[in-house]
Amino acid sequence: MHLANPHHFPYGLIQVAGVHDLTEAELLLNSGVDMIGLPLRLTVNDEDLSEESAVRLSRTLPGKCCLITYLNKISDITEFTRELEVDYVQLHGDVDPGIMPELVKQLPHVRF
Repeated sequence: MHLANPHHFPYGLIQVAGVHDLTEAELLLNSGVDMIGLPLRLTVNDEDLSEESAVRLSRTLPGKCCLITYLNKISDITEFTRELEVDYVQLHGDVDPGIMPELVKQLPHVRF
């Protein structure tokens, strides 16, 4: 599944998190899901897959994975986003909105 413009979802975006492996992710994408959420480095709940598995998943499905995290420091967010090679990041928890301009500057290809 490939979107003509991966940064534009005119009718909204369907994201499913809690995916355990590539087979499940591909099934979801083939069923109309737009994005696979990868909840990692959380302050609550256990992670659904290891960071190593998440890296393999995001590299196998470029443009189809979103990091979901409670990280709140610019260096932590940029480093992990680059490691995962994701184009989308969903920040949760206690994040200072003032860091956003620097995140956008350091990760200009990433949508937050």
